[in-house]
Amino acid sequence: GGEVTPGTAAAPYLTTAGCQGCHNVSSQGWSSTEHARAWAGLQGSGNATSACEPCHTTGFGQPGGFVNNTTTPEMVDIQCEECHGPGTSHAMAPPSQKKATIVSNYSAELCGQCHQGEHHPFYTEWSLSGHADALVNLRGSPVANDSCLQCHAADYILETEPSLRPTIDTAREGITCIVCHDPHSSQHGKQLRMPRSELCASCHNPGASL
Repeated sequence: GGEVTPGTAAAPYLTTAGCQGCHNVSSQGWSSTEHARAWAGLQGSGNATSACEPCHTTGFGQPGGFVNNTTTPEMVDIQCEECHGPGTSHAMAPPSQKKATIVSNYSAELCGQCHQGEHHPFYTEWSLSGHADALVNLRGSPVANDSCLQCHAADYILETEPSLRPTIDTAREGITCIVCHDPHSSQHGKQLRMPRSELCASCHNPGASL
């Protein structure tokens, strides 16, 4: 009686099953990651409490999001929409509005909502690293130019359309988590985008000027 169908105004989340129709490669890659097994991991830890659920489910506390495993079992795990936001308006939008109707968040703060604290202090560790200051430090250099952003700005590095890449003045994110870690693949250890030796060397090499 009271159930609502995902992908409607009453349930703005499509769930990963709904996203998969258009984003099959990303969805398949995600399915191999720990995010896809977040709920099972919590339940199997022997320490599961309701306080842990916000970081092991999708849309916790949001309209149409996770309530509990009985009424909203389709919302367990860290699915696409936990990072990208509810996808119904995106799915229904005309082609010209697709990009504007979904969240593309490259910030470390997004990951840091869960990946910090006693069990996963990764956000805190990142915030103390040079990666967190990469863009700020670049702007302080008198010899910096836009080409330097390929090693100093997440929103430049991850933008696949060259005409949409930011400049030094408009870039927003330094070297955040997502530059090195791929949320859609576990091909390499720790979800790195490439083997560690290659990944670090792609910026930390003798040709780098800063």
